[in-house]
Amino acid sequence: MTHSYDMNHLKPLKALAAALVLLATVSPAFSAVLDDGVSVLKIAVSAEAASLGGVHPMLEGPDAIFFNPSGLQHVNQNAVSMTHAAMYRDTNVDAVAGAFRLGRSWGVLGVSMLALTHKPITARDDNGNKDGSFSAHDTVVGRSWAGGIGRHRLGIGYKNIRQSLAGASATGHAADVGYQHQLPGALLGLAVQNLGSAMKLDEESYALPLTLSVGLRYNLGNILYLNASAAHRPNAPRTTAGLGAEVMLGQSISLRAGYLAPLRAASAEAAVGFMSNLGFGVGWKFLAKRLKVDYSMIPGDKHLGMTHRFTMQLGWGQRGDRSRQSWDSDLDSSEYYTPYFQS
Repeated sequence: MTHSYDMNHLKPLKALAAALVLLATVSPAFSAVLDDGVSVLKIAVSAEAASLGGVHPMLEGPDAIFFNPSGLQHVNQNAVSMTHAAMYRDTNVDAVAGAFRLGRSWGVLGVSMLALTHKPITARDDNGNKDGSFSAHDTVVGRSWAGGIGRHRLGIGYKNIRQSLAGASATGHAADVGYQHQLPGALLGLAVQNLGSAMKLDEESYALPLTLSVGLRYNLGNILYLNASAAHRPNAPRTTAGLGAEVMLGQSISLRAGYLAPLRAASAEAAVGFMSNLGFGVGWKFLAKRLKVDYSMIPGDKHLGMTHRFTMQLGWGQRGDRSRQSWDSDLDSSEYYTPYFQS
């Protein structure tokens, strides 16, 4: 029995290693000659994800739409999530995501809207003098679906993208594909995001930020959760690794911390300071755990300053079959992963 237990707990590490090899193998095939654009698609929208290293293909619930659509399958009641992020240099990101279970056998439907806005930007003439102002914003509207069999989850998504800058605009389309698998004491996630053709804004062409990600979330006694993940954007090119830890304080409060390590990045991105890659956060659950509130903060540096994210999730309706984990029980339910620890 002891030997079997030890071998079971090696399975998540073996799966993560295999997934990393797959990521390294297939990513060159996606490479493009254009730099990637559409900034809003590069941002870790969820407060929970931002505080755990930013790369989170293991995320479950409505916000999984923005990281790995297969995580929608974790929902067994209707749920909606709203996020506001105060970013660098007077930039704001707002997101809404909804997840709706389609009966017992038809999976989960997800819808989302994501917007990035700047305060008016000062325009200058050839001599550097002020010449009025202009606006810039990105908008993404998405639809997703997820289903599962046993411990396997599969999700797909499609989104419409619109960018506007100083009166010029560009539109595009992208697709996402994701997979999650429950392993002994862990959850493995794989995702390919932003598959689509290049966009063109005012005679300038740029590729979408195609992203390949893999991650593992490991459960230690339903008290401590460890995240390890990696993401590669071949069109940038940029490779990052995320590490995070989450500690449960009782049944309703969680503390989080994470770090996003740039393994390969353009010189401007590599110059970002250590504090700008750290994340801290806290989560609360209320109203019989139907309401979940998350906050995250990235310290930043003297040039960029701090960023803050607030996410609120609300679930309603009758919960489904308890053989399906509820979206709001992923951290403290005794049903989550524990059968593997107890086997």
